[in-house]
Amino acid sequence: MSKQDSGVTEKMPDKHKTRLGPSAAVSLIINADDYGLHPAVDEAILHCHAQGVLSSASLMVNQPGWQAAAARAKDAGMALGLHVNFTFGRPLSEPAAVPGLLDADGRFVPRATLLRRLFTGQARSAELRREFQAQCEAFLSAGCVMDHLDSHQHVHAHPRIFQPLAEYARHKGVPVRFLTPMPLLADATGHGLVKRAKQWLIRHQARRQSRQWTKFVRHNDFLVSVFDVMKGELPEEHHYSFIFESLQTLAQNPVAECSSMGSVVEWMVHPVTDARSVAGLTRIGEVSRREYAILLSPTFRRELARAGVRLTRYGQLPQPR
Repeated sequence: MSKQDSGVTEKMPDKHKTRLGPSAAVSLIINADDYGLHPAVDEAILHCHAQGVLSSASLMVNQPGWQAAAARAKDAGMALGLHVNFTFGRPLSEPAAVPGLLDADGRFVPRATLLRRLFTGQARSAELRREFQAQCEAFLSAGCVMDHLDSHQHVHAHPRIFQPLAEYARHKGVPVRFLTPMPLLADATGHGLVKRAKQWLIRHQARRQSRQWTKFVRHNDFLVSVFDVMKGELPEEHHYSFIFESLQTLAQNPVAECSSMGSVVEWMVHPVTDARSVAGLTRIGEVSRREYAILLSPTFRRELARAGVRLTRYGQLPQPR
């Protein structure tokens, strides 16, 4: 893959190397969501990347400061994916062209409302495709090289949203985030009934999407985040340690779903420097502030260095065979 294709230098800097080389059984992508949402988010993500604990970030292109954030990422050599967004802020399309996605004020409806409208047919596939294309064009027009595709609040778990993303990924050769939960963590916590039901639905859709598209698009095998293991309101260092232990177990015991080269795991993170600054923009501000501190902690760096994984990013994944 050329430098132009990847968006950053071909070889990861020394600070990104872990103990094992390219033959490691687990390749790990640490990716930060919501880049461009707010300067406090952007600052945290750029700092984590500079400290070598972040592979890439996913950019929201319908937020006020997203172009400045994109320019800073380019200057820092940080790979960016497109964080497709149908649930927060205003569309890039003309409101009259995507009415089924919007409320009376011309803003995207919340996720629950969008899913309900998809079920009833009020939100049409043509509108989703139109807004998706507008966001792709904005991303590329800013001079960004698309490292990967994912979505805000995992809305691409829905097949009518996943379809255009997967088609674009296949046509352009862009990797896409698969939502399959990492083994050993799918049932690690005692979540309530509603959350377990949501997790089951995402898991079910992830299996279907993987079966249909795994041979046609570059993708991760598994996805993990601290939300998979948290039992309280805030993350603690031992939650991250448990994820590292699970990565080591996966490295030692490859699963049948993955290729002979091993597993590719995306570890999704949401750092922010100040929770108060994003009040009203996200419900996980305090979680994100705590996660930022943990990502920069000596403990996290030590465990990353000895985890037996190869830190990579989506743009370095091989083409499907």
